[in-house]
Amino acid sequence: MKKCGYTKFLMVLPIFFFFILFSVKDVKSTEVSSVIDVTYFIDKGRNVKVQYSIKETNLTEDKKLKSETIKIPGKLSSIKVFLINDGRREEIPFLDKQDDEYHIVDVYFQNLKFGRGQTISWLLDGVLLDSVEIVGNLRYFFVNGIIRTSEIKSYNVQVVYPKEVGGINYLSTTHYGVINEGETQIVKLTDRSFDRGYVLIVLGNEQYYYFSLKYKVAKGVEGSVIIPPDTVNQMVIFTSLKPAPDSYFRDKDGNYILNYKITDKNVDEIFIEGYATVKPHKNYTETVSSGNVNEYLKEDKFWEYSSTSVLEKIKELTSNLSSNYEKSSNIYNFVVSRLKYAEEKNIQARERLGAEGVWKDPDNAVCQEFSDLFIAMSRGAGIPAREVDGYAVDIQKNIESPMVLHSWAEFWDGNYGWVAVDPTWENTSKGNYFNNIGSDHFIWMFRGTSSTSPIIPTTFLANDDPADNIKISPIPKIPILPLYEVSSNVLGNNCYFGLGCKLKLKIENKGNTVANVKSVNIKIGERNLSKNVGKIVLPFTSLDIDVDMNIVDLVYVANKNVEIEVHTFDPWGGEKTVKSLATLNFKTTYLVVGGIIVSVLVITVAFVVKINRRKNKNI
Repeated sequence: MKKCGYTKFLMVLPIFFFFILFSVKDVKSTEVSSVIDVTYFIDKGRNVKVQYSIKETNLTEDKKLKSETIKIPGKLSSIKVFLINDGRREEIPFLDKQDDEYHIVDVYFQNLKFGRGQTISWLLDGVLLDSVEIVGNLRYFFVNGIIRTSEIKSYNVQVVYPKEVGGINYLSTTHYGVINEGETQIVKLTDRSFDRGYVLIVLGNEQYYYFSLKYKVAKGVEGSVIIPPDTVNQMVIFTSLKPAPDSYFRDKDGNYILNYKITDKNVDEIFIEGYATVKPHKNYTETVSSGNVNEYLKEDKFWEYSSTSVLEKIKELTSNLSSNYEKSSNIYNFVVSRLKYAEEKNIQARERLGAEGVWKDPDNAVCQEFSDLFIAMSRGAGIPAREVDGYAVDIQKNIESPMVLHSWAEFWDGNYGWVAVDPTWENTSKGNYFNNIGSDHFIWMFRGTSSTSPIIPTTFLANDDPADNIKISPIPKIPILPLYEVSSNVLGNNCYFGLGCKLKLKIENKGNTVANVKSVNIKIGERNLSKNVGKIVLPFTSLDIDVDMNIVDLVYVANKNVEIEVHTFDPWGGEKTVKSLATLNFKTTYLVVGGIIVSVLVITVAFVVKINRRKNKNI
């Protein structure tokens, strides 16, 4: 799988991105003013109905209109052309032909009288063939701009689609409006929307993915595996975790790390499989402690920002701004404009330049350098920032296998939370990717506390082929439902009158999603004993927790039931509490023996003290 995906729309699929061309024959452009309105009707399929509504006003002397030509990118069928007279449609003749890039339509008005100040209106209806790319659960549609000439007064576009296909997942422009009309939704675009030449609309509320990891192993192999995390915008289901890891944990950055030590000669493979639902990566709130914030501010290898030239540029970009959001926006735009994507480089073999290296060599960047420079400059400006690594859907590469390894970034703003940005794709596609990343980005891990770890392993054995180890693909639907099945029970308790009690809890996850165990609360009469846990329980595994109870907690509970509440978080369903009951069985035999021993010691000590006092008096 190729590393560091990029989207170079204008070069890779030109059929979508050629402009609409419109010309009036035998009439100078300065003599006519044209208003062009285009409406696209998207349904569940790949074809799109389209209507071009054109109004032309004669600005000079009377003339006769012979013909006009419109060149439409793509393949057009079912064409009909109508002249509009007093609200009535009159079909008029045309000739059309297809070349490699355009469908060309010559419309014949047959010397239609066109008086000074007169406006004529005509329509061209048709069907754009195979103009929607369906990838998994998402629909990609490119809206073409138009070559502007002096005769074109305005260019307006509407994209109409049924709500059942989902909402706007990604829109490459910030200049648009949305109208709801019953069961349909309309995106309205104007001249300003096409300042980058085209508009990409991605429809669908979320994307679905299948993923698997398969590593060859043998007895004696030790190592760690990283599995996709749950985030606010990404929820994961696991169908296989074989064999179960020897240990696992969630690190400071939120990554799920699984540790393996293969001791069984019959185990020759680690196989992890699952599905994920990914929503658009809009900003999301996440609690960040002051300690964590400091971790995301430090300078690190590849995130260097202490050179004079970098610090001066940071000051220039941020000195007059107050919020992290505004500062990061300026830094982001600078990175997008300064760096150049090195398309010709062998990305798999190249060394990582880091922020310092790409600052000196800005024409030699790939996604890693775009992210590194943004993170470094953000941190240099006092803005917490971190790296995000994963996979992205790049339909320009191979529609059958569109996933590419990719890197982007997030920064922290107190009012917004974590904000995702992709300077690489903004640079290569000219689309808007500042706090505007759709579900085509699949997160595999974060790097914030370190610029070099964790690392996604490629192989554990020399004879393993890394190309087959990690697979991920978008799918139209997840075939199974999330199952959250967490239980708790007391494995045992050691309680002694006067000494305290230790409970051993077993929290078992029989479901297919990761359980986040936040805390354990034990109700003892009118008292509550709480213990913070902050650990995860992977599917098909369990977690043992020890809870110590002191003397005060045990005053009224001898041989009585106590209620145990395990407070967890389900990434698919939110906060959930797992309840169970336990009886504290106090052990008295040892206490009696211990009491006798203590009593003997006390009596002995008292006797010795008394004898010593008598001796002192006799001296």
